[in-house]
Amino acid sequence: MQFKDLSKEQHKIINGWCMYDWANSGFATTIVAIIPIYFIALFQDKFGDTANFLGMNLSGSAMWSLAIALSASIVMFTGPVLGAFADKTGTKKKMLLIYTAIGSIATMLMFFSPYFNNPWAWFFGCFVTANIGFIGGTAFYNALLPHVVAPKFLDKVSARGFAYGYIGGGLLLLIHLAIVVSYTNSDSLDLITRACIASVGLWWIGWSILTFKLVPEPKKEQSNKIIAKKSLDESFKKVFQTIKNIRRYKILGIYLIAYLLFTDGIATVLSVAGAFGADVLGVSLISNMSTILIVQFIAAPGALLFSKIAEILTAKKALIIALFGWIGLTIFALAFAPMIPNEFDEFDVQIVEINQTFIIEKINKISDSELKKINQILPTNKVFENKQELTRQEIDSIFTEIKNNNYKLSIATQENTGIKTIVGNLHPSNIERYKLSWWTNLVRNNVWIPLNIGINIQWLILGSLLGIFMGGSQALARSIYAYMVPVDQSAEFFGFFALIGRTATILGPLSYAIFSSKWDSKIAILSLLILMIAGMILLKFVNIEKGKMQAQKKS
Repeated sequence: MQFKDLSKEQHKIINGWCMYDWANSGFATTIVAIIPIYFIALFQDKFGDTANFLGMNLSGSAMWSLAIALSASIVMFTGPVLGAFADKTGTKKKMLLIYTAIGSIATMLMFFSPYFNNPWAWFFGCFVTANIGFIGGTAFYNALLPHVVAPKFLDKVSARGFAYGYIGGGLLLLIHLAIVVSYTNSDSLDLITRACIASVGLWWIGWSILTFKLVPEPKKEQSNKIIAKKSLDESFKKVFQTIKNIRRYKILGIYLIAYLLFTDGIATVLSVAGAFGADVLGVSLISNMSTILIVQFIAAPGALLFSKIAEILTAKKALIIALFGWIGLTIFALAFAPMIPNEFDEFDVQIVEINQTFIIEKINKISDSELKKINQILPTNKVFENKQELTRQEIDSIFTEIKNNNYKLSIATQENTGIKTIVGNLHPSNIERYKLSWWTNLVRNNVWIPLNIGINIQWLILGSLLGIFMGGSQALARSIYAYMVPVDQSAEFFGFFALIGRTATILGPLSYAIFSSKWDSKIAILSLLILMIAGMILLKFVNIEKGKMQAQKKS
């Protein structure tokens, strides 16, 4: 039977399942495009470039990675048990509904962060809760896949689900981008940005109604009624029994280890990309949103492209090709570097001299923490803001302050004698503070500067290339696992799949935080590259057909 020959009712169920990808991908795009940028701004307004937590000197991107690790760890410890519980009681769809409600409501609550004493902390807590809803719900969504379609159509339906997600998430992001661009120079930008974030929660829970309406609840493992408490106790026992007997699925076990390694690298790159771009490279909100939008619309045909490649070369070979792409792009991204400000209008703060008086003509960007420090060296009757008049002595004091302390700020003064400039030692263009500066300098001096390609364009180029491989790697990793899973234990085994994924989502961000604290953020990205290479090498030892036969024998 061909896919097109499936009944109209079956196609309706498949489309209903795919619509959940459409619904929750609004959150998936926002946690890369908008939420981390907003969090970095809140964090830097409160603490500056870094803050000391848990004995580590953490940047905003490192703190963001800890938020991801915390939410993933909660799902990691609860996912397998709840998955086994869902198998026993036939409540996979109900568990998906619960996680969807948690995630969407927490997303909407992010809107209220400015109304609390510590906005960054409220935002942090809401994001952790929302991310629990997102990654926990995704496990149960994945567990429905083997019940939606026959095994031979798993690749096609999995890819279609990702395609729905990329298009749905991309459409919402396009709407948000249009709104943010129209309010860029408005005092209402903060309000508009928070409204965009809150709308993601409405989109998520609204579109998912189609999934809950069209996709039937799979039959429970046994027909007799089970008391909930007894079932939960049995679920714990079943989890430990599955761990004990995992040797019965040797091929699946090897694949899970490979998956742990390469998804550790990929998932962490994706989850910290927005924060890394804003914190380390100085990528703007609009540029980051535009990049993720490009990723979304390229990833959709990318997922379908790799589905075709899998049909021609096998899913395993197609996944290896996608991983080669990821490795190359990560090496490429380590060479990204902002241009050193040169022209007067490229500086964060532009000051002009008129009749021996200095006037702040324009402030493009300055964090509240840096603004507070500068205001402390000015007379009490003056505030560092647009149109403020300053004396020569005050200008010299500001330049001395920036030179002798840690600032991201860059300032240019257009004086009668010429242009005087200063760039803070934490400015994104100062790449000498990173261990891999030799590689970044090599590419910046021979590619970015000669071609006059700034950081925002570099980021857009990355998005264009990344989208091709992202859709393929995600869809193929999921469908390969589904091939080797016993169908009657799908929720439990996808619980373990989520467990491995969550382990990666814990270890990856934690290692990013530790490496960036001990060395720097680019060394942290390099550590993720090594994991991708190790996972790809181990994947070569996975015989999918043999793993499929093992699953069928045990079912």
